[in-house]
Amino acid sequence: IANIPFAFNVGKTTLPAGRYTITVLNPASDRKILQIRSMNGRSSAVVLTTGIIGHASDNAKLVFEHYGDRYVFAQAQLAGDETTLAALKPKKKSSTGP
Repeated sequence: IANIPFAFNVGKTTLPAGRYTITVLNPASDRKILQIRSMNGRSSAVVLTTGIIGHASDNAKLVFEHYGDRYVFAQAQLAGDETTLAALKPKKKSSTGP
């Protein structure tokens, strides 16, 4: 459970500030899907992640990237887990010029 004091984006979905539960929907997969759902059940989003091996943390942690006035969900780390789950970033379209 996390109390997020600002509105934020998960992929193309914008979620309001509030209390959220973060759940791994497919724990046996190497490409885990996180569900981020408000405690009141009114807002939710899912995000595909990739694992980044690092150091275990005593506390769970969420990381957001800040762009101007927007916050974008970037990573989640569960307490005691060495793997940080990083949101996959959309592929940029390549532009071909003359």
